[in-house]
Amino acid sequence: MNRRLLPFLSFTLLVAALLACQMTKSAAGDEPVITRDPATLVPSTTATSMPEEAEPPAIQGPDATVTAYLEALQQRRFEQAAAFISDYSLSLLGLRRQDIISHFEQQDFEGWRLLDYRVTESQELDEDLVLVHALIKEQIGRDEPQNYDVWWALRREGGEWRINWGALVDDRPLDIEPQTINDLTLQPLRIIRYADRMRLLFRIENNSDRGCIWGWAGEEAAAIHFGDQIVSVSGTSEDIAPQRVYPDAYVDIDGFRETYPTAVDLTGWRQADERHPQVPDGWGDSWAYHFELSYDEASE
Repeated sequence: MNRRLLPFLSFTLLVAALLACQMTKSAAGDEPVITRDPATLVPSTTATSMPEEAEPPAIQGPDATVTAYLEALQQRRFEQAAAFISDYSLSLLGLRRQDIISHFEQQDFEGWRLLDYRVTESQELDEDLVLVHALIKEQIGRDEPQNYDVWWALRREGGEWRINWGALVDDRPLDIEPQTINDLTLQPLRIIRYADRMRLLFRIENNSDRGCIWGWAGEEAAAIHFGDQIVSVSGTSEDIAPQRVYPDAYVDIDGFRETYPTAVDLTGWRQADERHPQVPDGWGDSWAYHFELSYDEASE
């Protein structure tokens, strides 16, 4: 059985760049990628078209909400399915409800069908936030049907349970001052928790006329602290251009985490060689940043 949205064993490092000149090195394994952060979409479907203000029927409980959502997808009532998606997740991911409907419609056009489903269990994170697990069977065109384990996060909005899009669970804005070393400034901005990973978003500003390299040749690029537990993330030589700002850089840790990190070390920064900027300056030492994570109290 394939597994979707479940914890993985490896840790993934990714860096999102500013502007259109992005370079993708790899999208698999431990290798980081310089790219824009794509909107993550859950198993999809298709539709007709329903107004943005369409409301799903009132449903009692998170399990029943996921069941009604999957039933709408199976019956290809995509506007109704999209109405189950939380306003919170759409806002955080920068999406409109019509984007969800269009996604379903595109998948339907490509032959996606939900063949069967079964909601199996739920896990309460707090009184307004619940994880729901389901087994689903889907098929695209004439391909062999595939089975998946899926976890969705549901949050209470206006007294009704709504499903977070894109495996999103919740997020915590950070209240942390930036740090500058060698004209390179880093500032953690937000922690986003997904059903299958946790993401640290941070800003990079290189005010130097020299580039730098992050995580050269597999050396440690980040260490995420969960109290006494430390999760190490290896890098793969990410180039930071001179006089550039990267407003949405991020580090991912695979797997669901029940707690938020307490501190982070962003390590393995080296100045680039002036003649060969794709490699670090052999005479210079690496440096690191340590941040104690202070969360915005308004987000708690």
